[in-house]
Amino acid sequence: MERREFLATTGAAAAVGLAGCSQPEPTVEDVTAEGQLVGPTEITVEVQNSGAAGEAEIVIKTYDEQDTVLDEFSRQIALQEGERREETFTVEINDEAERVEAEASSSFF
Repeated sequence: MERREFLATTGAAAAVGLAGCSQPEPTVEDVTAEGQLVGPTEITVEVQNSGAAGEAEIVIKTYDEQDTVLDEFSRQIALQEGERREETFTVEINDEAERVEAEASSSFF
């Protein structure tokens, strides 16, 4: 089977209520990977925090051609108010993966 080049889609989780207020969720601005989606792969996710300082979770999921989730990788990071940051994951990609998505969500303090 011929491997497809890296395809990325981005998304953000739904807004979170906090003590009667809501803060904008961090957003995934860009997702890049070195080479093809096979074996050890470095995936870089650029996250923008437009809300208050706090903890955020970045989740990367890989999918096969039937949109079945094959793998899920996550990391908690601390973000300052207004901060934009790149986080690089070194992961082992399932050989059936056809695409990858990244999401960011918050648990602000």
